[in-house]
Amino acid sequence: MIMGSVKKLKRRFGSSYHFEKYFSDKEIRDIYKNELHYDYDLKIATLRINHIRLDAVFYWNEDGLNISFDVYVKDRIDSPEWICFDNVTVAENFKPGKLEKEMVDFLNKEMEYYHLSYSECYYETVIPKGDKT
Repeated sequence: MIMGSVKKLKRRFGSSYHFEKYFSDKEIRDIYKNELHYDYDLKIATLRINHIRLDAVFYWNEDGLNISFDVYVKDRIDSPEWICFDNVTVAENFKPGKLEKEMVDFLNKEMEYYHLSYSECYYETVIPKGDKT
C-alpha cells in the first residue's frame, strides 16, 4: 500500500519510520554549489521504513558532483544486511530544505513502479558466495 505524505507514513509506521539528515541544509547547499570533491560517496540523508531504506548520496563521476537516491531492501525482516535494489540520479532541482518530503515522494514512486511493499518482505533470500547453508 502506497501512502502519499510524510505525516501519513509516520502515523502508520510509528517507530518503524526513521529519517535522518547527516548535514544541515546550509552544509548540503555548500557542498552542492561549490562541488566539493570527496574521494568517496557522501551519504547526506537516510529514510528507513521497516525493511525499505533510501539514502540520498553525493557522488562524483566524469560529469562532476551528482546526487543519487539509492534504494535498499532486506530479504528478511530480521536480516542485518541491506541489498541494493536501485540507484537513481536526482534531478538538478534538488532542494535540501525539503529533503524528507522529496525522499518520501521518490520512494513512493519506486514502491508503486516496482510493486514493492512497506509492510511485507518478499524478496528472494540472498546467500553469500561460499556460504553453503
